Amino acid sequence: MLQTRLRRCINWDDAGVFPDFKNESAIFACTLIFKCFFKDHVFAKAAQIMRDISDLIGRIFISAIFIFEAIDSSWYYEKTKETMALYGITWRQDLMLYGAILILVLGGLMVLTGYRTRTGAILLLLYWTPVTFLVHAFWTYPKDEIRIQSILFMKDIAIIGGLLMLAGKETGRYSIKRLFATTRVN
Repeated sequence: MLQTRLRRCINWDDAGVFPDFKNESAIFACTLIFKCFFKDHVFAKAAQIMRDISDLIGRIFISAIFIFEAIDSSWYYEKTKETMALYGITWRQDLMLYGAILILVLGGLMVLTGYRTRTGAILLLLYWTPVTFLVHAFWTYPKDEIRIQSILFMKDIAIIGGLLMLAGKETGRYSIKRLFATTRVN
């Protein structure tokens, strides 16, 4: 009875091939039963909703890093300038710092809201990539600091990977761009 139902659902009779359940794994059988007795469109819709929600949560988390960095650089402006001098950035520090804060706020808000996410991610990449190789160049640190700097370097590389993923895809349902696209003006 079950094998007949599974044959009808999957249309394996057309190919003349049907697996022997005595030799197949239980996971394979459960997957087939699950697919045949439940509608695919319900799960596709649920999967799309989960993708949209995870897109929103991911954008919130990744933009929080950059917005916090901008706020921190603004509140501790003089300390940030001193840190820049330690890393050899002495040419027009005010202009560089104001530009960095602008890029961080603008890119972070673009990623957060989902409006022109690709542009926002590229802006943030233009800032974050050189800063990562400048500040966390663990190979230039003394032996006792190499471990912590390499961990911070890898964390920043992971953030760059997340930004590259954002730059390569469209935002989900929960974004300002989607709101503008679906709103009609009468």
